[in-house]
Amino acid sequence: MPVEDLVELYLCLKDLPKRVLVSSFRVTSSGKEGWSPVFFSNFPGSPTSEETVLDVALSSSAAPVYFPSHNGRIDGGMVANNPSTAAVCAAVDRNLGGQALERVYLLSVGTGSWQISIKDDTTRWGAFEWMFYPDPMLPLLSILFNGSVSADELYTSQLLTSRYYRLNTTLPRNISLDDYQKIPALMQLAQNYNIGPAAGWAKSNWF
Repeated sequence: MPVEDLVELYLCLKDLPKRVLVSSFRVTSSGKEGWSPVFFSNFPGSPTSEETVLDVALSSSAAPVYFPSHNGRIDGGMVANNPSTAAVCAAVDRNLGGQALERVYLLSVGTGSWQISIKDDTTRWGAFEWMFYPDPMLPLLSILFNGSVSADELYTSQLLTSRYYRLNTTLPRNISLDDYQKIPALMQLAQNYNIGPAAGWAKSNWF
């Protein structure tokens, strides 16, 4: 079902009852500015609070190759595939959340991880191997996307220590972004995942 059929056309971020932060990346500009990350939010005073939820959703999910860009913006995963660190920064920013770091607790919910590595010796690799090596496919792009997820997890855990919890299952194999036929299998993985430790963390820290 198209996202346009799920979201009210004129619902804005400012109309949402909870604070949100959504990542995207602007690739076009009519002025002298170059491309840059965009973080939509509805914090008081946010310049993006008037953006519609629909525009934000389409901008944040516009993965290159898979979907068209939206208003010159593409998938936020290009710069924040795991937006945990961005969320912490927004929470403590004096112009946004205004919270002390010691008051920030973060439950990070992933979409499943796949243990990936290159088995061959890469010492003599050139541009062709880094781009077109078959296992894993497109290794350089995989590193750019997946490496940032692990890095953000490390940064956030160092900042928050026990006030941070990562909830993320391990996938049995890589699943393509556009492989909708795997949705039932993903749902089954989620239903079988033991959320007991995460629930215990939430109960101890939030309730």
